[in-house]
Amino acid sequence: MFTYKNSGVDLENSNKLISLLLKNGVSNNEFAGVFEHPLLKDYYLVSSTDGIGTKIEPLFKRKLYNTLALDLLAMNFNDILTLGARPLFFLDYIAVNKLNPEVISNFITELKKESNKYNCPLLGGETSELNNLFTENSIDISGFVVGLVKKDNILKKENIKKDDVIIALKSSGVHSNGFSLLRKLDEKKLINIENYLSPTLIYTNEVSLLADEKKIKCSANITGGGIKDNLKRIIPNKFKALVYENKIIKDKIFLDLEKILPKEECYKTFNMGVGFILITDKINAPYVLEKTKKYNSYILGKIVENNEQKETVDFCFG
Repeated sequence: MFTYKNSGVDLENSNKLISLLLKNGVSNNEFAGVFEHPLLKDYYLVSSTDGIGTKIEPLFKRKLYNTLALDLLAMNFNDILTLGARPLFFLDYIAVNKLNPEVISNFITELKKESNKYNCPLLGGETSELNNLFTENSIDISGFVVGLVKKDNILKKENIKKDDVIIALKSSGVHSNGFSLLRKLDEKKLINIENYLSPTLIYTNEVSLLADEKKIKCSANITGGGIKDNLKRIIPNKFKALVYENKIIKDKIFLDLEKILPKEECYKTFNMGVGFILITDKINAPYVLEKTKKYNSYILGKIVENNEQKETVDFCFG
């Protein structure tokens, strides 16, 4: 049986690391870091750093530099967006076996072009030749973003109440997660990986406005670990998120994966069609749905009291 774990990625180790960091006070399990500066009395600085994992291999092989740029920005922009922050500036770090100036120049040009669309300048970065660490023709790229959000508008799980509505924003595909498994399935001719390379959506413009208007309470970026693991990061222990699988709008690629992999593996590894989640109250739900209709948004579930105190997310299949 094909799984993410036997493809080389063990999410259990990732969860164990997070638990150890939380125990030692190193992490708060947020999607992004928050910094308060005395010169910015009304604002928080919000930061994130991320890469796109092994999706980088098929993208560079096909010279899809624009998709790579969008993926890198999205993985960082969407993380700070979970707190309502807009990006201020961006940096990149590129590690290669041997530097190809033309290739790297093409990528950085695309990264700068796409970042400017969000009024977020690419300030610079670092490129390292690591021929003793990287195999021939291999490359990895990471990004770092700093954003800004008004203190009064920051999204946080303490805002969540009983009967709040969970709204899903549709993804453009698998985004940038699960590619170790997808590449394995492609090698075995079970899928065509070309169908899984769509760029990750960036939800910044619409969601940050909703945060400014105080129409949403909290949000989650659905990346590695799928809907359940990312959603439970923002649900207070006294509440539970009821998520209804039969409401999810799935593209054909996800239906194809369900024919190959166990459903549990699919939902643990991939976003399954849900790229971003918003939580709001019943009164504001219609307005939020209207403002995010670009992403085919819909109601995915609701918040209820958690009397069992076991799981903060109840994933209802069927």
